[in-house]
Formats: sequence, C-alpha cells, structure tokens
Amino acid sequence: MVQFFLGVLSGVAAGLGIGGAALLVPSLMLVTETEQLVAQTAGLYGFIPAAAVSTWVNWRAKRLNSRYIPYVCLAGAVTALAGAQLAFLLSGVALRTIFGLFSVAVGAVLLVSGIKK
Repeated sequence: MVQFFLGVLSGVAAGLGIGGAALLVPSLMLVTETEQLVAQTAGLYGFIPAAAVSTWVNWRAKRLNSRYIPYVCLAGAVTALAGAQLAFLLSGVALRTIFGLFSVAVGAVLLVSGIKK
C-alpha cells in the first residue's frame, strides 16, 4: 500500500513537471528500504507512461514541434538502455554516489535558475 501511495505521489509530481522519479527513488529507498537498483528501475517504469502522457498533452496544446519528437524519443531510449546497462555493472555504493551527486547537481542548477528569475 505504501508503494502505491508513493507511485501516486510520483505521478502527481511528474504531471506538475517536478520529476516523479526524483521523488520516487529516494522515497522507495528511505520509506520501504528498497535497494537502489530496484528503486531506480521502478522510477524508470513509472517514467514511461508519465512521459507519454505529458508528451501527448503538450503536443495537443501545440507546445511541441512534432518534427523533433522522434529524435528526442530515440535519443532517450538509446541512452536509457546504455545507462541501465551501466547501472548493472556498478556496485550499490557507486550507484548511490552517482545518483546522489546527480541529484545535488540538478538541485543546484534549479536553485541558481530560480534565484536568477
């Protein structure tokens, strides 16, 4: 039941453009003690329908240039596959460290861009 609630919270966050997996992965790890790789996999599976719905909504609202959608999707799929393969090769500690550093970097960029506005 907790996992379902975290999934709902993640979906709402994704719909708001906050980034559902950014909340889901740490939540699963901290609240349910899920392993890093399993939590990241769940985040990726949750991202697929969220990205599809978000793309469709933005396309219908004419906020997207349809010409670029296939390129972005192809690049995302290829790099996600490469990243997933890399995640299997890393130890749990290395994966947590990389995820943490990436999260801090994204947070810093968002903070700086928010301050500039």
